[in-house]
Amino acid sequence: MLQREKANILKLLQPIKDTCPKKGASIVTDGWTGAQRRPLIKFMEISSFGPMFLKAIDGTGEYKDKHYIAILILHTIEKVRAENVVQIITDNALVCKDVGSIVEGTYPHIFWTPCVVHTLNLALKSICAPKNTPSNEVVHL
Repeated sequence: MLQREKANILKLLQPIKDTCPKKGASIVTDGWTGAQRRPLIKFMEISSFGPMFLKAIDGTGEYKDKHYIAILILHTIEKVRAENVVQIITDNALVCKDVGSIVEGTYPHIFWTPCVVHTLNLALKSICAPKNTPSNEVVHL
């Protein structure tokens, strides 16, 4: 039964895989802390046909510097095949910008793009953060 379901999932993912050589794909990566408090890094392939989960890495015990993250992304690009990838999308942390430079240096046809949603989220948090000004301070009498 498990083998049958695996075959079904592979069949459903095939149109996404078939689209990449024709139209290109983006590799999207994001990091977060899982329920067990472990640092996780996920990788997805996005094509015009839709998204496809590639893998998640447990980064426990690893120093997440530009070299470590770049190696993970470069391995993912190689798995998808570099000629099929047009861009990588990460959050806009400084380390990710450095990773983008490493990837662009290795594969000049692949562009690094910061995630627009992450950028907007940071901007909104900054705008909505409470400010201590004379007009909004609590006065105790």
